Amino acid sequence: MRSTFFVEFVVILLLFERCHAEIIAGYSEWTAVSCPAKSLSGVKNSLVGRKCDKALSCALQLLDDGETANSGILWSLAGEAFTCLSKAKEASFCFQQSQSSLGTFHLNPDWHCLGPFIIGKPELDADPLAGRSNGIFNVSSYRYRKGFSILSELAPDATIQWSKVKQRQEGVVYQPDGVDFNDLVRSLGSLGILEWQGWAVGELVLTTPSTLLTQCLGVVAFYVNAANKFPGDVYFRDSTFHPIRLEAGFHQIYVKLRSAKPQIMFRCTFKLVKDSQDPLFTVHSPKFLPDMVDGYMLSQYIPLGIDNRHPGEWLTIDKIELTIKKSSIEGHFEKSAFIGIAPGQSILLPVKFAFDRRLSDSCRSLPIQITVTTSRGSQTISKELRCRTKSDSFLFTFLDHDGSVQHAAALHPLQMTKGKRSECPTVLSLHGTSISPQNQADSYKQMVKGRYVFGVENAWLLAPTRHGAHNWEGPGALTSMAALQALASFTSADSSLFDCAASSSKVIFAGHSMGGHGAWHLATHYPDQAIGVISLAGWIRKESYGDSNLFFRHDVSYSFVSPALKSILENTIAENDADRHVSNIAHVPILARIGANDRTVHPIFVRQMYRLLHDLNADVSYHELPGKEHWWWDTEKENDGGAVNDAQIRKFMKVVIDKDGQESCSKDGCDQERDVTLTLQNPASQGSLRGVHVLLQKIPFRSTSVHIRHSAKDGFELQTENVQCLRLTQKGTYQIDGHAMGVQDDGKEMCLNDKAEWTLPPTGLTRNMRTLGPARRVFEAPFLLVFGE
Repeated sequence: MRSTFFVEFVVILLLFERCHAEIIAGYSEWTAVSCPAKSLSGVKNSLVGRKCDKALSCALQLLDDGETANSGILWSLAGEAFTCLSKAKEASFCFQQSQSSLGTFHLNPDWHCLGPFIIGKPELDADPLAGRSNGIFNVSSYRYRKGFSILSELAPDATIQWSKVKQRQEGVVYQPDGVDFNDLVRSLGSLGILEWQGWAVGELVLTTPSTLLTQCLGVVAFYVNAANKFPGDVYFRDSTFHPIRLEAGFHQIYVKLRSAKPQIMFRCTFKLVKDSQDPLFTVHSPKFLPDMVDGYMLSQYIPLGIDNRHPGEWLTIDKIELTIKKSSIEGHFEKSAFIGIAPGQSILLPVKFAFDRRLSDSCRSLPIQITVTTSRGSQTISKELRCRTKSDSFLFTFLDHDGSVQHAAALHPLQMTKGKRSECPTVLSLHGTSISPQNQADSYKQMVKGRYVFGVENAWLLAPTRHGAHNWEGPGALTSMAALQALASFTSADSSLFDCAASSSKVIFAGHSMGGHGAWHLATHYPDQAIGVISLAGWIRKESYGDSNLFFRHDVSYSFVSPALKSILENTIAENDADRHVSNIAHVPILARIGANDRTVHPIFVRQMYRLLHDLNADVSYHELPGKEHWWWDTEKENDGGAVNDAQIRKFMKVVIDKDGQESCSKDGCDQERDVTLTLQNPASQGSLRGVHVLLQKIPFRSTSVHIRHSAKDGFELQTENVQCLRLTQKGTYQIDGHAMGVQDDGKEMCLNDKAEWTLPPTGLTRNMRTLGPARRVFEAPFLLVFGE
């Protein structure tokens, strides 16, 4: 046995020495090439500049001089140079040499960073380097060249250079050298100048062809070599990895940087897939689950995150099962439309489970297991379903407008007498930045006789949520309304469990901070559903609030965008400006409030909305509370409801709820007969007022209005501006711009013809609410990407 092993060892050694001898035999050929700088950085400088013969000469000379500290790196760089020169056998030998000291792969802890540059409006900014041939992939080749600089107006002398930063355990922390951000803020009077962009370049060495899993946290996007682009994990969720198959050699990582403060931290990780039997897929534990209420399950949807971590094979899902109390429930998803998960793709799959309505006779948590069976095996995750009582806030899930599963919190009405009414108004309360839906719902509390009481008298409390910077506009608004419909649906279906169903047509739109803006936004865009508005510390538009949403200020693209295009771009976001739409809520009770010392949202925003509404003779009250800042728990006394639920707010809600959405009447007549004006910028995001719904504009994204006068005697009189088509949902007689007509059925549509007459829509009208812009609306509904190889 020993003699056989000895012979095999000798044979291997002789083969190795023979290969080594062949390299040495050609040594003079490669070292004869001039070496510009005999150092490790000199080798890399030549290699990234694709001067492979010079890089090889320098590497071999350093190895011949006995350079041992970086011998593994040098051997791998020599291997990359040989690969570049199409010398596969020599390259293989060099990579074998480097493997003994580096292992399979080595991530260089030294990163090269370049910045700061002025940013642009979107997350993926216009890149100042794009004007140079091949952008960062070209500019990065100069990172080892002394004296190289590039222009940026943020730096002294308008020049910046590459900086070398070492990666720590928590990540790479980079602050551009020599840039006085404090001076920029003081001199320009704008915190917006703190936002900047840049690039970071890292280096990865592989000594053998390998499959790796990679992620970069704290950034929007990154590349592994120029050909492989991946989404970053900007929110540091640290859950998703991307697979990539790489050959042995020297690889470069390009990371797109953006920060809103003088420094940025990011972390890139690479993991080697060692086990060939690894199925290379991951089922993530759901971030949220629906609650039971007194043992009853009200929701059916659970979101399942699944990653296909294979670099080349699709993953198909055969079955999803949920086990609860030793019983299995098969989950349903759209198998007919679901082809599978592409290589490297991560999805959130909406799965519907047909739960028994009553899961437990007592209110207790129940353990569950979710098993996902795929073409590469199965994985099981364990969770618990919470049980909440009817007096607690509870979470429910629903299928959202875009096909995703979202969740919201709800609270049953306080002090309801069963059977008193079949339907109760809903207080739709929108949270501020970073507040969870349950915390938002539970903020509607007060101390009564030594214990906390949660909820709103005679009304449901709904607190929706959606991750991301939507500001309750666009997808955030649609999610809120989808949550409202879901709450109304299951509370009406479970009439034996709840004292009343939640109304989706009688809504008090409320919110604090970002949610205060959301209250303005939803109320003005769904005015027929609004019976009241409570906006607390709410700003008007994100472009004028703070300095992180500035529109074409400190913008790298400003010098190239024509004023005409800029106006078009501004028109596409004007639908989110609360002040442009105040006429839509002039007929409903409004409470606007803020702390006098609030500097998170300055009172000037709420004052402006109050002035605009007051000028329209709206039913609005404004309160600026002395000594209060952005948030507080105690207004007049300890635990009295604080910022969102104190005595003043409770009184306002009681008056509105007791009125129950009925039009108020006085000696001057009823509010239903009050003149109102529907104002809008985009019909796609605008609901109806007095049953009048604008469908199309004459000129898209221009200010549009319908003045509505109504009386029981004369019916409806409409005066329109920039309206092409509209829908009338209330029966009666109408005069539209002087043209008389009657509406006998709900939902009658009318369009303006070439003769300026209001008639039925022409046949074959293809432009409708589903096809209106702007382009971002594509992502507000389920969509399918089709691509070929």
